[in-house]
Amino acid sequence: QPLVVGEYRSVVRLNGELGGNETQTSITIMPGPMSVDCSVVSSIEGTEGPLAAGDIRAFMISARDKFCTPTKPDLKSLNVSTIPYFPLPLTYIMPLESEARVSFNVTTAGIYLCSITLNGRHLSGSPQNITVRPNKIQPFNTLIYGDGVSCSTAGLRSLFKIQSRDDFGNVVEENPFDVAPDYLVSLKSVLGMTSIVGNIRGYEQGGLLLSYTATVSGEYKLFVSYGSIPLFQSPVHVSPAQSLASHSFVMPHQTFMQAGDDFVLVIQARDGFDNPSVSEGPRISARTRGVTVSQVAIADWGNGSYSAQLPLIVAGSYDLTVLLSGQNVMHSPTQITVLAASE
Repeated sequence: QPLVVGEYRSVVRLNGELGGNETQTSITIMPGPMSVDCSVVSSIEGTEGPLAAGDIRAFMISARDKFCTPTKPDLKSLNVSTIPYFPLPLTYIMPLESEARVSFNVTTAGIYLCSITLNGRHLSGSPQNITVRPNKIQPFNTLIYGDGVSCSTAGLRSLFKIQSRDDFGNVVEENPFDVAPDYLVSLKSVLGMTSIVGNIRGYEQGGLLLSYTATVSGEYKLFVSYGSIPLFQSPVHVSPAQSLASHSFVMPHQTFMQAGDDFVLVIQARDGFDNPSVSEGPRISARTRGVTVSQVAIADWGNGSYSAQLPLIVAGSYDLTVLLSGQNVMHSPTQITVLAASE
């Protein structure tokens, strides 16, 4: 029972005598079928360092029979899979005389335990660890999200994130200082009067953190580009900040009036950047000789504009007070004179 592959000659002699009748037969001993226990898998190409998602990887299978003799590869039941589990489609199998080169690729970035099995059993050298990193940025797969892409408040820093992805949807994590020249962010008013450049502030939870600050309320458009490639645009509404008495003012139409006429005045509520700002409503009063008049009809015209009618029926000099959030607006208090009604 020969155990070594090769050419043999069988000699049969009658009575064991030399020179007597003998029969010679040539025998060729072939390798046995491929054995899982003796076949060997080489290291997967690229395991010395991480390869990018989608890059081709390959390994060699040295086929051996149960006596560890090189034999013809039989890979009909070959399976390559990973933990976390998903089967890997084999892109190419190139059988050689006693070896086979097997190619595959992984498109999802991560760290995997790669299993190479025949008939459900590991070949020698399996499993192996592989690391797959994301591929290059695909600008059109970029995800842009956050409150800052649609709304903002004057004077407050608005934030949003850019999450870069490759062709396969893997998140590409960048050093913000490396990609700063690549991503360009600008905010432009619809009327074309204001243009603001955004800033990259760092990297947070899988995305670049960007910001911009607008001080003029109104309607804008946010533009994001990657180099010269436009990626994203979105309408942004910038609301005024909280109204401040120190920036708001009162505009009386007159400083003299006759008793019995309604005194009309206009109040403009403004935030710290002089944007018209909605207020809770002004408090208005007029005081003279210990008499205070505060029965005021106030009309809210929206956008921070208010008008008021103050009935003054007693002649005299009045101090007119207009308060926002308990503080005097500009030009308050102001003095008005009520003349006696003519007979």
